[in-house]
Amino acid sequence: MPTIVILGASFAGLPLSHTLLAHNRNTTNPSQKIKLILINPTPTFYWAIAAPRILTKPTFFSPDQYLLPIEAGFKAYSPDEFEFVLGRATSIDSTTKHVSVALVDGKAGGEVRNIGYDSLVLATGCAPKATAEISQLGDGESTGEVFPFKSPVGADDTQTAIEAAQRIIAGAKKVVIGGAGPIGIETAGEFADLVSERGVEVTVVSGTERVLSMLKPGASSAAEAALVGKGVRVVRGRKVASVSVNEAAGGGKYIVHLDNGDTIDTDIYIPTTGVVPNNEYIPPAALDPYGWVRVDKELRVEGLEGVYAAGDITMHSQRLAFKAGEMAVVVGANLIADVVGAGKRKTYEQGTSILMLVPIGAGSGTGQMFGWVPWACLVRLVKGRDFLVGRARQVVFG
Repeated sequence: MPTIVILGASFAGLPLSHTLLAHNRNTTNPSQKIKLILINPTPTFYWAIAAPRILTKPTFFSPDQYLLPIEAGFKAYSPDEFEFVLGRATSIDSTTKHVSVALVDGKAGGEVRNIGYDSLVLATGCAPKATAEISQLGDGESTGEVFPFKSPVGADDTQTAIEAAQRIIAGAKKVVIGGAGPIGIETAGEFADLVSERGVEVTVVSGTERVLSMLKPGASSAAEAALVGKGVRVVRGRKVASVSVNEAAGGGKYIVHLDNGDTIDTDIYIPTTGVVPNNEYIPPAALDPYGWVRVDKELRVEGLEGVYAAGDITMHSQRLAFKAGEMAVVVGANLIADVVGAGKRKTYEQGTSILMLVPIGAGSGTGQMFGWVPWACLVRLVKGRDFLVGRARQVVFG
């Protein structure tokens, strides 16, 4: 029985796991069944799509809506078919086909387990800088403030990290958001709902002349108009050069320094520009110059035999949840073809069309759907009401 190891249990790793285990149920040939080992550093799946609202409005959702136990989704499978390992991959030996995993279950005392595989899937994704605890303090250090737009890097308790961020946000009167991409604009939109309620001062710093610059100009205009209409200040065409601790009495905790010399006083700074690949365990030869995994059209990792990759960790630039799901379908079909020795193989094409909905608070939003900018009411109806949190259970339970 071949062993398939999947590193990462999120929007790529979870649906892929269910696809492969469904294959076991659909085949009567014992030699074509597989043993699946799913490895993840946290015991829960985090519906990170809703992070802007989860972090800014703590009572809107209950934790059991956006944090679901991973193992519970696989109770139907026997130990011969499925094993969940709570741990973090530290290295891959493609010659012996082993992956080293640092266990984080609190019981093993830092134990490292070496797990053999016949096929391996890299699905560890990436982290926004705000989640990776990366800031731009003048001394190069982090502020220590983590805003979990995804499961925090290095943490095994996502809810604790979320609650810590919620407390920081709840006490802030001045907020600066660095970056005007989807995460930045969605977060600004949630804060915008608090401007009149709590008197919060919100500033968005956009490095480009248009917010949501990857979308059509109409979407950019709609987003800025919605934010400004709610009292949010938008600074366009400027970048955050650095952030320093504010030593002056009576001011905010930090001073944000822009690239033109201007400064902004703030209680919290949330950087949403750029993402960091979770690639520390991956051999450098498998990475492109920016740290993303190089894959071919079948999503096989270049230079590593028997290894596939799916989701945000790959070199493909559209790092969206539904794109991760599309890659999971491709990898699943190809792994099954590998095991069976026959069957139609699939290829992945990212495409050029953009499908993106960007809620701006509870009642507005914009985006792009196949070349047109959707009405605000449509964005609210489809995504803005609850950030699609009801779909989280389907990802975990298949």
